[in-house]
Amino acid sequence: MDKSRIVSMLVAATIVGSAATASAQTMDYTSLETMFGEPVTASATGKPQRVADAPVTMEIISADDIKRSAAKDIPGILQQYSGMSVWQWTQNTYDVGVRGYNQAYSPRLLVLVNGRQVYYDLFGATVWSSIPVQLEEIQQIEIVKGPNTALFGFNAASGVINIITYNPLYNDIDEATVTIGTQQHKKGSIVTTMDYKGKAAVRISGSVRDADNFDTDIGATRTQAMIDPDEESLNVDTMFQLTDSSQLRFEASKADVERTEFWPTYSAGAVDYRFQSMKASYDHDTSWGLWKATAYKNWMDMGFIDGHINGAPALAGTDIQNDLGVVKLENLFKYGVDHSFRIAGEYRHTKINGAGVFGGGRLDSDNYSASGMWNWDINNKWHWTNAARIDYLEVEKEGPLNALLVGAGLTNESYDREMTEYSYNSGLVWNATGEDTVRIMTARGIHAPSMVDFGMQMSANGGGVLFAGDPVNIKSAIVTNYELAYDRKLPKWNTNLKSSVFFTKTEDLKAMAARVTGAGPFIIYDDNVGESNAMGLELALDGTIGENWNWDLNYTYEDIDDNLTVNTGAITVAINPENAVEKHMLNAHLGWTDGKWEADLYANMRYKYDVLIPAGAVLNEVEIGSTARFSSRIAYNINDDMTVALSGVNFDSSELQETSGPKTERRVYLSLSSKF
Repeated sequence: MDKSRIVSMLVAATIVGSAATASAQTMDYTSLETMFGEPVTASATGKPQRVADAPVTMEIISADDIKRSAAKDIPGILQQYSGMSVWQWTQNTYDVGVRGYNQAYSPRLLVLVNGRQVYYDLFGATVWSSIPVQLEEIQQIEIVKGPNTALFGFNAASGVINIITYNPLYNDIDEATVTIGTQQHKKGSIVTTMDYKGKAAVRISGSVRDADNFDTDIGATRTQAMIDPDEESLNVDTMFQLTDSSQLRFEASKADVERTEFWPTYSAGAVDYRFQSMKASYDHDTSWGLWKATAYKNWMDMGFIDGHINGAPALAGTDIQNDLGVVKLENLFKYGVDHSFRIAGEYRHTKINGAGVFGGGRLDSDNYSASGMWNWDINNKWHWTNAARIDYLEVEKEGPLNALLVGAGLTNESYDREMTEYSYNSGLVWNATGEDTVRIMTARGIHAPSMVDFGMQMSANGGGVLFAGDPVNIKSAIVTNYELAYDRKLPKWNTNLKSSVFFTKTEDLKAMAARVTGAGPFIIYDDNVGESNAMGLELALDGTIGENWNWDLNYTYEDIDDNLTVNTGAITVAINPENAVEKHMLNAHLGWTDGKWEADLYANMRYKYDVLIPAGAVLNEVEIGSTARFSSRIAYNINDDMTVALSGVNFDSSELQETSGPKTERRVYLSLSSKF
């Protein structure tokens, strides 16, 4: 029996099957990675496995990768990896896409923290600066590429980012960091862990950050939306070892964020976000498998800041509330030695309340789903995973309708919708040798309508424009992917190769599209605007040179072909994936360590692409020229507990155009970290 087979069986035995240790319930990532000499994941199938055996194309960013990055936030770290499109609009506003299809309020990427959704359902987007965890408490960040709805749930349409924090029962993290930098950047963060005899543990983390925004001109009208960013966050993570076979985990968080953001119409606005969450999960290892029950609630309150709204002064003072509640029950069990199964049921309730110009109406959706996964270790070389999921969705509306909608013949009953969607993932893994792995994958993912798509209403420009969804006609976009991947270890050169080719077809692509009703005001709906096909290649190499040097290099090529058919009367469509894709992306990193010193140099090169920009009632495309940017970090470990680091982002240029927003500026940071 070869090493890969032994590793797979040992990792599975850590969780699945009856056991009498704490590690039988939740994964101790640190111990497993140390034991097997490579990262371990449970994201792809629900059971722990080596990344080499995962039936999906996946990247794992380790805690050491995060520590040594020059970036100070998660999107900045993600841009170093193949297939990742990262657009920075302002100091704390990003949009992130996987394998193209990036746009303002990028909606196709599902983002999770320990399995809790932080992607919010109003626009179907992620407020990256509101994620309430510190970089120091992140165990690993998993990038799962391609549609993965059957494995991860609704709206994992292009990929998944799963942020996994340290488990307080297994990892004692105590660290405080102070950072100052250009643009008046000031941030303080702290992470501390308290343990009670291995039976209970709590980790508390928090941070405060403020800075000046980029001082680059974007035109008088849009400049009025620019405000200086401000962020505060608090996170509490508590674990209880109830018995030898059961654990209970509570997580709670709070984040307040002020930022300038760019909406799906590419207009700019200053927004104040207030996020809260609570989550409980219970794991119980039984003779019938590992049972896991999870319940969480997210609260989001979004307010528009007076005097900083581009083109829509009536929005100031308006609040929107978006609540999400999720309950999930799942069971992971084995049949014999070679078959693992996971069955799950989930209920989701999403509620949107609007005030002021939003008409005070309420929109509710209920989502019921059932899913199953089967992982078959056919022999020591072949592994096959299949997953399927079915979702049933109901939508209802209460409260007043905007007069323009009433004039268009809509009533509250027009918003009553029922949808049933199915998705699947299938991955065949062939461990051809101890050094060669081949994956053949296919998947059908669902990009469901957001709550705005379903009909959230918003008036602007004194009521002359109505932004609203299309409750009658909107459909889910269907994303189908076919992929072949090949990985090879080259021990003679201390190098690893990863490669993949993929073809992705999107049907009923969703986008903002403007229409005119008679001779009256504009009504802007979210529409299904046609089909789009993407094909691409990803190549990545990493390795070490001697004892002091490490390096990695990756290249992405992608081409997108749109076939958009817009409804009669449409003025413009606020999406252009064919022209917005960065066809060529190249990332490189060189790292050096010697005693107490660490140094890392990063390069990111992007081929030219187009971004939309508003021009009155229409959207034009503006070309972003090919760019090369360099970042670096130099650190000195004063002792085992204290580190001082100097970082530079875009240090080679004073300004860099990345979007149709302000140019990003050179940033330099000095930080002092102390473990205690």
